[in-house]
Amino acid sequence: MVIIAALSRDASEQMHDRMPVFLTEKDLGEWLDPGHLDSVQTRDLATHTSETRDTIAHEPRVNQLWVTPRE
Repeated sequence: MVIIAALSRDASEQMHDRMPVFLTEKDLGEWLDPGHLDSVQTRDLATHTSETRDTIAHEPRVNQLWVTPRE
C-alpha cells in the first residue's frame, strides 16, 4: 500500500501541512509505470487535482464516545 501526499493548499493547510493525492485510473497507470515519467511529469502528476470535487457528509462527533447519541 502506498499513500501519495503533497503539500496542503487552501483551507486544508490549517489542519495539516500535507494532503493525500488522488489519482484517476489513467493517472494511476502512468504513476505505476516506472520508466514512463520523468521527474517533472511525476511532480506534475502528484500535484494534479480534479477541477470538480465531491462533497461528503461529515459527522464531527464520530469517535467521540462521550457524546450522547442523537434521538
